[in-house]
Amino acid sequence: MTTKHTEGKWTASGLTVQSFGRSIIAECPVPQNGGVFECTANAALISQAPALAEVARAIVALWPVVPPRKEPKATPEVLAVWRAARAVLKAAGVEP
Repeated sequence: MTTKHTEGKWTASGLTVQSFGRSIIAECPVPQNGGVFECTANAALISQAPALAEVARAIVALWPVVPPRKEPKATPEVLAVWRAARAVLKAAGVEP
């Protein structure tokens, strides 16, 4: 699966997420009724998307086949792998 997002390390500075040495990835708007702390946390989470995707792809490598559409009745470990596989496929624009 090829990567289509902006490569490199992403960092959050306040409400802005930036790719190191490249460009702005996202700017999290502050709601008119406040919520700047929540928006700062959102920016921090978004900045970790490449690292989280890398971990999810590593977990998916443990899954031998394309995950079924319906969540399986399985152990928590198998469910975690299934959910990671679904997230990786969705992020790649593939809806199994």
